[in-house]
Amino acid sequence: MILYLEDSPDPHGLIIAKNSLILKDWMKVDEIKKVEIDMSKCGRDDNATETLSRMIDKYESENQKKLKAQQSNVITRLIRPVMRYMNISFNSQNETGYQDRYNNALERLYTLRGLLLYHRGKYKEAISDFNMSLTYNPSNIEIRFYTLFANIMLDEDAEAYVYVQKVLKKLEADPTHNKNPWVLATSSDYSDIIRQKDYKRVVPPSQLFTDVWPTHLEFAELSNIAYCKDRLTSLPHWSFIDEFNDTDKTGYYSIAVQHNETKEMVIAHRGTTFDVNNASLLADFDLFSLKIPEQFQVAQQFTNKIRQQIDPKRILWHTGHSLGGAIAEFIVANETLFKQESLSFAVTFDSPGIRELLKDHRRRSKIEQSLPKSNEFRVIGYLSVPNIVNTMGTHIGLTLRLSPDPPLPAQYHPLAQIVYTHVTAQFNHLKGILDALVAEANKQLHWHSIRTIIECFKSWPNKSGLPTILKSVIKWPKGVQKLVCFLSLASQHNLTTLDVTYDLNKDHKALDDFESCNYHVIDSRIDLFFGLPLELWNSKAQCFLEQFINHDFKNKNVTIQYNHDFKNKNVTIRYNHDCELVKFVGVDNMQIILNILHWKTNHIYPDMKMIGFNKSAIPIYNEQIYKINILNIYKLFSLVNLDNCVLSIVDSPK
Repeated sequence: MILYLEDSPDPHGLIIAKNSLILKDWMKVDEIKKVEIDMSKCGRDDNATETLSRMIDKYESENQKKLKAQQSNVITRLIRPVMRYMNISFNSQNETGYQDRYNNALERLYTLRGLLLYHRGKYKEAISDFNMSLTYNPSNIEIRFYTLFANIMLDEDAEAYVYVQKVLKKLEADPTHNKNPWVLATSSDYSDIIRQKDYKRVVPPSQLFTDVWPTHLEFAELSNIAYCKDRLTSLPHWSFIDEFNDTDKTGYYSIAVQHNETKEMVIAHRGTTFDVNNASLLADFDLFSLKIPEQFQVAQQFTNKIRQQIDPKRILWHTGHSLGGAIAEFIVANETLFKQESLSFAVTFDSPGIRELLKDHRRRSKIEQSLPKSNEFRVIGYLSVPNIVNTMGTHIGLTLRLSPDPPLPAQYHPLAQIVYTHVTAQFNHLKGILDALVAEANKQLHWHSIRTIIECFKSWPNKSGLPTILKSVIKWPKGVQKLVCFLSLASQHNLTTLDVTYDLNKDHKALDDFESCNYHVIDSRIDLFFGLPLELWNSKAQCFLEQFINHDFKNKNVTIQYNHDFKNKNVTIRYNHDCELVKFVGVDNMQIILNILHWKTNHIYPDMKMIGFNKSAIPIYNEQIYKINILNIYKLFSLVNLDNCVLSIVDSPK
């Protein structure tokens, strides 16, 4: 329950046994966590680091005073053997219990300050705090991973490699982790990534069309800004243009921003918020009931307003998280349904999936044409771990699976801790059930959080700025039944992050089991030149790409590689002057794109054609190849009409 400690840092304060912080300190720590770490609350606390530092100093100072007082307490030393002999445990003044509470408090404070420093790019200071946190709780595997990431962000590859090897040895020797193959498999994956020295570098501007487009990290951060406009100051290259605030009526909010140099325009749509009138929750209910939420109609009005302010030949980008992602996808998909010629594209994060909604929308709108296949929509959707939100419906566009880090242990609110302690004391058989429910709720919130998704891009980017571990989604669980099926199967395989890792992908029986839950992803692991299955491209892009796959085609007058031997080929291409691709990017860029594209197979699915980049093109195009990542090619081929671009191909060796 609640313990009054005579010598506590605040004599009139309360210490909560579970969290070991004085109540007012707990409330302040929780506020910092919500604003700066979880970003579940709007605002910014510029003094958060200093506040946590003062708390750490206070608790360490009082801890030392208490230890000295206990060591000098002659009576305590005399009666302690007697109490042990009589098998009497110490009360709240027992130094063991007291020390545990202070250790827990200091562990949490160092962890929080370390995460704050980590998110602000102060990686050396973060490592120091993570190490201090680990002295109080050496078994905190999540903090060990953050320590590893901080070393990597400092480009300390050698130290990172040594560190991950130490983690591996510790885990292999620790019997408590022997039943958790995810930890070992993920650590092994990280070890292999670090060994590849060339996995990350800063790529200079290449003067290509892709330098103009927003990065996918920027889309994620803009989706976050839709929840809190004040955070726009953290993106100095972006400026506020307009906003639409209808939170009182429909719960809808969006913000339009423009890049200061490239002039690219993005509309970021806000997701679900738990406000007083619960309007956005009603929109979620409408979405679940396959009814077009009023938010979608309001969003279309705002989009029309912004569209009038930009050149029709420019792309209007949409982004959003959760419900905001569904809105962004619907706006873009609606243009496809009604065959509008405006250029728009959506990059979304953990959307609930709207294909079923589009089917009903097509029927009610009396659109004669059948609903296009999912790959025909101009959407790239990033999904976290399967959760209650992203399994609501079927996803459209290109769907990619992120691999977020595991959540930190759940922390109870002080009042909730009181209730929990009382209930479990009275009904001990409920403790396991409550702990499991709280742990699962904590995981679900963590997987769905926009902060978790942002960290997937920031913690470990590859050369092209994409997450190092990224997977193409072929199938995704839909509905509670398939989600429960997936969670049960993940638990059966002891996957604490609910992630099908590379090592598990070697087990075809396990892959078949996961497919029964409608879960099928292509694990590209650490492949820098991330490839996309041909079947995920739209139909016109597939026809265009197959011309070059079938001809094993490379561009004219360039040195290329066939069967690992360098040869010169002279290829004459006759272009259609009306080709939209040439008009959009120019002949030079088109030649680069066609020269670096090639097809390959996946070692697990040898019959699946993968469209990727030719590594042998690096000496020819140097750093340009890192700017033209495969997702930018996907967006390009989705935005332009590729019909009749190439009239003929004449291949004549020199």
